Amino acid sequence: MGVKIISKRNLTVEKEQTVMPLIIQLRKLAMVQPGFEYEETWRHLDRPEEYLVVRAWDTEDDWHNWHSNQQRVEIQEKIEAVLGRKTEYSPYSTIDRVEKKPVKFGLGGMEAML
Repeated sequence: MGVKIISKRNLTVEKEQTVMPLIIQLRKLAMVQPGFEYEETWRHLDRPEEYLVVRAWDTEDDWHNWHSNQQRVEIQEKIEAVLGRKTEYSPYSTIDRVEKKPVKFGLGGMEAML
C-alpha cells in the first residue's frame, strides 16, 4: 500500500491571493511526478485559515523524490516566505482501508424470475 503525506498550512485571507497560485504550481508539478496518486485539500470547519493537503504516493521513495525535487523546493520556499513559517509535513503509510460498498436493491437475482 502507498503513503500519504499530510501538510498543514495557516493561510489568512490577505495572503491567499499570493499563495494560492504557488500552491497550484505545486499541484501541477506533483501530478506529473512518478508515483503521484492524488491530492486532496481540506479546510478546517472552525478555523477557515487552517488547511490540510493530503497527497498520496505509490511508495515512500516516490514521496522522498518529490520532496527533494528542486522545482518543488523553490516554490515551497516562496510559499513559506509569504506565510512567514515552515509548512508542517507528516508522512503516513497505509496499513488498512475499509470502504462502504454501495447497497444493491433487489431480490438477489430473483428479479428476472418475477
